[in-house]
Amino acid sequence: SVGLGDVVTGFRFQVLRNQSDDGKLSNSLVAVLEMRTPSGNESPGSYLPGPNNLVTIITGTGTWGFDFGARFKQQLSIVAIELGAGFTWNPTATVMYLIEDQENQFNQHLDPGDVIHFDVGVTVQLFRNLALRGDLQLAYRTPTRWGSTEAQIPACGECEVLTGSDGLWIDVSARVITDIDDHFGIDAYFNYNLAGRRNFLWPLEDISPSRGFTVGANLAYRY
Repeated sequence: SVGLGDVVTGFRFQVLRNQSDDGKLSNSLVAVLEMRTPSGNESPGSYLPGPNNLVTIITGTGTWGFDFGARFKQQLSIVAIELGAGFTWNPTATVMYLIEDQENQFNQHLDPGDVIHFDVGVTVQLFRNLALRGDLQLAYRTPTRWGSTEAQIPACGECEVLTGSDGLWIDVSARVITDIDDHFGIDAYFNYNLAGRRNFLWPLEDISPSRGFTVGANLAYRY
């Protein structure tokens, strides 16, 4: 299936920046704000009169999301150490399409828990257009709730807590970053789960406790 996912926008504000006279030592601190817009498809189709009607893939969370954080970077010649911390807020009023086979309910209300996250990364600039990066990511998710879709405010105020939906997880990732020229670049990566739950709400990685084992690449264009 091919479709548009949730659009993420935001900005970074540089709080401070220092650099030595020879340019080999520098550090910076930035504040980060990102917003997730529910632009993706959140419903696989109608379950009635049978499962064969589920013809599309869910590509969106169906909810707004906000991430507040800060990042610090220390440059030591060809090595850069980066620290990050933040809080992801998933506002109440998330309507998701779920299938629950005990009560035969199909349109359910889901409130994914908020996330407190930390990470540390080390980047080595081997050549002018090639760098290697490794990251360790820790995160804690508060409990997720679910229940029948309601019109009350706040929505899902009496929803049931999903047992085991909260907890701590740890991921590691490795990246190969290359710049083809001044405008185009490729960022290839793999991510592996060290501890904690695997994907709990597949395929919605944005609101899953962990991304599990993932391999991918991003093509970047700078102007």
